[in-house]
Amino acid sequence: MRETAAALGLPADAAPGLLAALDRKDAAEMRRLAPSAAADVLGALIEAGGPADQAFAAARAIPLPPAAVERIERLRGIVELIQAEAPDLPLTIDARFELSKQQPEAFTMLVFYRGKHCPICKKYLTELSGKLDQFTDKGINVFAVSMDSPERAAVSHEEWDTGDVPLVHSLSEDKAREWGLYISEKRDGSEEPDMFSEPGLFLVKPDGTLHFAVVQNAPFTRPDLDDLLSGISFTLDKDYPTRGTLS
Repeated sequence: MRETAAALGLPADAAPGLLAALDRKDAAEMRRLAPSAAADVLGALIEAGGPADQAFAAARAIPLPPAAVERIERLRGIVELIQAEAPDLPLTIDARFELSKQQPEAFTMLVFYRGKHCPICKKYLTELSGKLDQFTDKGINVFAVSMDSPERAAVSHEEWDTGDVPLVHSLSEDKAREWGLYISEKRDGSEEPDMFSEPGLFLVKPDGTLHFAVVQNAPFTRPDLDDLLSGISFTLDKDYPTRGTLS
């Protein structure tokens, strides 16, 4: 916030009060603390709250320094990628999963798994099914996603103890790569499909922006679900922000 204050031509000691006013969305207090031109810019920042599309539309009208504009455009690009490439895929229960139509209270959680051939995935999704109520009680919509064919996914649906965890299948290689997932090929003599994604876990906010991401190139050491629940509770209770936004 001190950098923003400096960019607007305000003294550094104005930053704490301006930050508090922004948190409260108190336009009157901002006008008291800042010259009219700066207050107009900060007022536009307030209007930029809400759904991602609305926020970026308002942000484009703000006369920010070039570095801030570049950062906003980079974030907008990430949001547009998620929205444009949001999965529209079949479920094993003869329905479809569309990320763009999810309206969770807190997050949509996507658990990408390797497929029917993976016993560690079976164990992880079984554990997830036993904790599913703890996630849904926190306002989280949970889906497990794989590149498995409908036939292979149907076997997992029937033979794995996944309870009410929805199994999404038929993810394409291109879509898997767009999510940053590692891709593996079949080992000789194995029951693996010709190609499949390695695990990943994402929390997507209701506005379509990404809050949390884990990807890995092997089936081992999945995110501990109890740790994840604890972290989500902290995030929701403390309004903890998305991290890693400068990478």
